[in-house]
Amino acid sequence: MSDARLSVPARIAAGLVAFAALVSIGIEFAIKLEDSGVASALWSMARYFTYLTNAAVVLVLGAAAMRGRWTGTSLPAALSVWIVATGIVYHVLLAKADDQQGIQALSDLGLHTAVPIGCFAVWAVYCPKHGLTYLSPLIWAAWPLVYAVYALLRGLADGKYPYFFLDPAGSGLTAVIAYIVGLGLFFILSGSLLVISTQLLEKHTVPKA
Repeated sequence: MSDARLSVPARIAAGLVAFAALVSIGIEFAIKLEDSGVASALWSMARYFTYLTNAAVVLVLGAAAMRGRWTGTSLPAALSVWIVATGIVYHVLLAKADDQQGIQALSDLGLHTAVPIGCFAVWAVYCPKHGLTYLSPLIWAAWPLVYAVYALLRGLADGKYPYFFLDPAGSGLTAVIAYIVGLGLFFILSGSLLVISTQLLEKHTVPKA
């Protein structure tokens, strides 16, 4: 597909967002490395949706910037939904209790604000959008659901949960289930709004002669 190719500005933009995500993750990794070994630091970071999803930004946008082609239409859209939702959930539910200082505050800004905004901007301006359907958001919700199951299983194994809303001991099992369902619906709603806006734009775009 011709529109799957990236222009030079698109490659630069995608590369910059991928680099911002990589630097933000790298800062967090360096901080954790001060208290543990490489494997332990990586295993600890792999507990969090934020790090995993930002890592996906590095891989998807970084690969697109280097190859000069998008990986289909659905994946960049899904990535945009995942990372933007990550930022929104953080600022609504977690930011008040997360008092970061110094360079860690910079990584926090990158992971939860700059990268989500940048990733969405790259998708909105440069990514191909045809082919998205109203079934797409249900498919995209698989990643948050898989993560929730993974985080709960890890928590049951070692007693450590990444977020308060996934901790049955602290919040109660009923509340955890309610949070998972609510967040799942939030991801689906966010994806649906993205698809609807795309459909409306396509419908009102005048074809070039």
